[in-house]
Amino acid sequence: CTPPPSLPSSPQGRPGAMTSVALASRRAWRVDVVRCSAAFTSSAGGVPACASGCGSSRPSRRFATVALSKERMKEFIRAELAYFAQQTPEPLRLDQIVRASTPAKVARLLHRELPSRFAVRVAHIESLEGWTEHAELVRLREIFAESFSQLRLAAPQLEGNPQAEDLAPYTEVIASLRARHRPVTALLGEALRNMRREEAPEGEASIQAWTDTFFNSRISTEMLTKHYVAIIQSPPGQASRKVGVVDTKCNPGQICQEAALEVMKSLAAESSHGDGAPQFQINVFAKHCTHSGTDIEIPYIPQYLFYIVQELLRNSAR
Repeated sequence: CTPPPSLPSSPQGRPGAMTSVALASRRAWRVDVVRCSAAFTSSAGGVPACASGCGSSRPSRRFATVALSKERMKEFIRAELAYFAQQTPEPLRLDQIVRASTPAKVARLLHRELPSRFAVRVAHIESLEGWTEHAELVRLREIFAESFSQLRLAAPQLEGNPQAEDLAPYTEVIASLRARHRPVTALLGEALRNMRREEAPEGEASIQAWTDTFFNSRISTEMLTKHYVAIIQSPPGQASRKVGVVDTKCNPGQICQEAALEVMKSLAAESSHGDGAPQFQINVFAKHCTHSGTDIEIPYIPQYLFYIVQELLRNSAR
């Protein structure tokens, strides 16, 4: 077996050995030496068969770890980052989130979706002219590149039907990722303030478009990781109207009412009168279902609906 071009050869170049390195087309970061335990010949019809007579059409394998230098591993990570950055992640649908209702399903969803989304975000930062001159953007790029690297180095156990305890190592990676991303909003805010001070007025539109793309991408990954944590922490077998971050019976009228109260409260606190009294009233009219006569309920993520309505009302009130 011949190693792929540019990849390290098998130890001592032994015949019958193949070195496989997990690059962009592979699933996990692992360097294995795979050796056939028996000679294989071609049987009738060209189907390979074990010469030892076991009847197997595939070689049995054993694995030996090959150590890579830190610099060589960085090269592989950079190759994967460049590969995944060329992908175009599809917008997440609510039904995808709802279907990821078990530890195994949500782990598969994250393993499939997160790497490309972080790689694309790294490329998005690098697409901004002069990004290296802003320390906050450099730090943001480091954060997302590190998260991408950790995700590619920690493939979850997906064979069979893994439970929460089987996914503990992957859960640690997701928890570490979420902690690493806490300063993202503050860093981006500071970077935007600095860029707007330096940018000519005609460049404001391009900065805003870049920012919108960044935040849309961040919402997707934040929702995915939060959903994963919620599913992993859910007691197994317990019936609930919630599936991770999704409330299957979300009451939009109630969410709008809560958002309205929060906006009135916050703007009253910011009022120049300083007495904390609301300066206006927001009235919410929630209709009932025309068929059942009960409150309207839909499957949705209450947190994000609340944020959307809150921002709309706040901007309107100002």
